[in-house]
Amino acid sequence: MELPKEQILFGPGSSSLLYQLLSFLRPKSVVLPTPCFSEYPHVAHLAGARVFEQPAIQDPLPARSCIIVSNPCNPTGRAIPFEDILPWIQAAKRAEGWMIVDEAYADFRENGPEKITSCMLDDYPLIVLRSPLKFFTLPGLRSGMAFLPPNLAGRFEATIPPWPLSAPALAATAEALRLTPMEIRDRRRTLRNWADTFQKALRSVPQIAVGPSDVHYFLIRLPSDGPDGEALAQRLAQAGLWIRTSAGMPGLTPHDIRVSTR
Repeated sequence: MELPKEQILFGPGSSSLLYQLLSFLRPKSVVLPTPCFSEYPHVAHLAGARVFEQPAIQDPLPARSCIIVSNPCNPTGRAIPFEDILPWIQAAKRAEGWMIVDEAYADFRENGPEKITSCMLDDYPLIVLRSPLKFFTLPGLRSGMAFLPPNLAGRFEATIPPWPLSAPALAATAEALRLTPMEIRDRRRTLRNWADTFQKALRSVPQIAVGPSDVHYFLIRLPSDGPDGEALAQRLAQAGLWIRTSAGMPGLTPHDIRVSTR
């Protein structure tokens, strides 16, 4: 990471930072590349913004738009190269808007998150969110990080409450950031082995389509002539198994579900 500390802000989870950012930026429009996570349209509507769902970039964007994208994509699990995100960032710049990249699951990628440099944030209206404790099975401690352009960081910090992290969250985050590259690599390898085993087993189930993924969760398309995701979720819950349905996720069908390894 090559950022001054003034451009790195913490909050009680990346989702909390997203809510605070939308309240601070007050965009008139929020553009969502689909499929996307259900929380994005929800927070956009709460901020009073008009929501545009777009499977592909449509330039020009409405003035002062805010684009929100997850990388890796939630729900597909596919990592998006920076060169594929760059056209969206450039479109946001031309619209005098912003681009928020939610990297909540980037630590699960084989090579980890994309490197963020001060030059990237100087040149573009780019905001990056990360969740440093998801990778260590501690999301409930609520720790999030935001990397912001220099002309935005100070003004945004002035609007958020003091003491953004609890003492347990602060201690856990500090320990997570101290881990060596070898320790992180070994954990990624273990998670990748679990994911590969799970994906292979899922692909042996007839009539379902398991999408490719670069992390530990997968998007599955159920047969159109069988139970949809909601019905399957209710059946699996009786056995103590939990899946995420497509409810509220733009770009998906009722027969799409997201499953994850432990």
